[in-house]
Amino acid sequence: MTGLAVIDGDIISYRCAAGNEKRTVVATHNETLEQLTFKTMTEFKSWIATDGNFKVEDFTVVPKQTAAPVSHALSSLKKLIVSITERAGCDSYHIVVSGKDNFRLDLPLPNQYKSGRVDNIRPLQLQDCVNYLFEKHGAEVSVGEEADDTLVGYMYQGYKNKEYVVQASIDKDAKHGPGWLFDWTTMDKPE
Repeated sequence: MTGLAVIDGDIISYRCAAGNEKRTVVATHNETLEQLTFKTMTEFKSWIATDGNFKVEDFTVVPKQTAAPVSHALSSLKKLIVSITERAGCDSYHIVVSGKDNFRLDLPLPNQYKSGRVDNIRPLQLQDCVNYLFEKHGAEVSVGEEADDTLVGYMYQGYKNKEYVVQASIDKDAKHGPGWLFDWTTMDKPE
């Protein structure tokens, strides 16, 4: 089938960068400076609860990220793009990455849009993956909106013009327009 897969570059770059690193937490005892490494904060707190000799406040806990070579993330990204395009039944693709401007940031809400994510740890190689999308795959930057909003526009234009344009995204916001939608984390065909 001839068709165009429009792909959310934010999600695929984040996933490939995050999948290329190992995250742990390092707990340093405030008095002895002895360090212990745990897979997660939950594992650390569980250890505290079962040990009985310490309290969480006795430690300074910091996240640690260790990335494999960036070539691994970029290879995963390339394979994912090919897989998405093929599984969506398309012969071409177009990738969109969110720009800096987003109309949602100016909405008069009780809390600014995505303000709860400010302290989230971002993958170390995220910018490398995004740069790769621009340099090797001609990604587009969305203007004034997130990538998924731009993708819905492409999907809708395809729908109106009776063209096979498939939005490839797992973002919940991807469902707010008519047209073909492909969740590439499942084996399902585009709906």
